[in-house]
Amino acid sequence: MRRVLTAEDALAQLGEGRPIEDATIADEVRLRQLSEDKTSVPVLLRRCHLEGLSALLLQFSAPVVFEDCTFRTANFYAAYFLRGAEFINCTFLTEVSFECGGHNEPSVRFRLAGCTFRGFVNFFDNWFHGLVEIRECAFERGTNLLGNIGQPFAVRFEVPPIIEGNTGDLALDGG
Repeated sequence: MRRVLTAEDALAQLGEGRPIEDATIADEVRLRQLSEDKTSVPVLLRRCHLEGLSALLLQFSAPVVFEDCTFRTANFYAAYFLRGAEFINCTFLTEVSFECGGHNEPSVRFRLAGCTFRGFVNFFDNWFHGLVEIRECAFERGTNLLGNIGQPFAVRFEVPPIIEGNTGDLALDGG
């Protein structure tokens, strides 16, 4: 049975370094409330439904993992995933912003696997230092992950990305 948490309860649990599993979080979770601009606790959610998730202007110095989660809204604008991030079998119901972020360290990866994105996914001006792996994802309204070629705000990959088995247009221009 899925339990219902408030955003405050979810933040308290994450702040203690504990994962959240099998929960519905009815409020927007603002991860900046864990710390002003840098969080050192891991963020791990499994089988959760989130009304909203905001990780604006935040550096994660611990791993970030979402498995089998559904997001009504999600915003990772200028989020730096220094210790990597994994989104596995997640569904995003609206557009998602990963723009001006990335920055995973060379030894860790940024991974999207088996995810469904119902809105546009924005990677405008991202820079990935470590591996990027995008497999078996559905980009229903596309993404600019591989777009904006020749522009200063095109996504930069220090390590050649692994991009396999995806559907949708991954090379849209703009942001």
